[in-house]
Amino acid sequence: MTRVDPAEARARALVNHGMTAWERGEFEAALAACSEAAALAPEYGGGWSGRGAALWSLGRFEESLQAYQRACLLEPDNCGHWANIGLCLRDLERYEAAIYVFTVAVQLGPEYEPAYNEWANVLGDLGRHAEALELYHRALAIDNRRAVVHHNTGVCCNRLGDPAAARRHFEDALARDPSYHHSLEELALLELSAGRPSAARALLERAGTPRAQSLTRLVDAERTSAATP
Repeated sequence: MTRVDPAEARARALVNHGMTAWERGEFEAALAACSEAAALAPEYGGGWSGRGAALWSLGRFEESLQAYQRACLLEPDNCGHWANIGLCLRDLERYEAAIYVFTVAVQLGPEYEPAYNEWANVLGDLGRHAEALELYHRALAIDNRRAVVHHNTGVCCNRLGDPAAARRHFEDALARDPSYHHSLEELALLELSAGRPSAARALLERAGTPRAQSLTRLVDAERTSAATP
């Protein structure tokens, strides 16, 4: 029987606890648990990866990058670690480095959908929307269940001047997550540009976000302007 190292076993339990807290949005608690795991078993990549996730969610991107790099040194064939490094590099606006890292991620995991989605986001940041669209389509071909990928594809289509395709993808996002507020907001803008302020307002009310509230004021201003002789 293989002997389980007690320190690593405790570290794994801490990471599980930390990731549960992270999923609840308790990022400081997640950071504390995963940092303890990394200190307890520094050769276990899970502690560093969990620490990276918590730091990223707290907006501490440079520290998150360092944690993910440590995880990657321990588990260099893990495409998820490479993709997370790319995510941090994007947030640090180190775009060319991020692109390189995503190419490594997809070489290691050709069917790892998140890497294609995040790589496409970087290309979108650089205004390379046609290239980004190809990667979004690749991501959807691998796994079309995530609302965020449909939404991102819709945004890209809109930037390429194809609002009809954008609408389809926003609707696909909402079919997977009816409360996905980003797509509700973008659909509302499409409705407004099509001259349907009432439909736009209904979508914004569903979204209920601060941005949606600001856009609602825009919709109301449009309706007032239209009603003014």
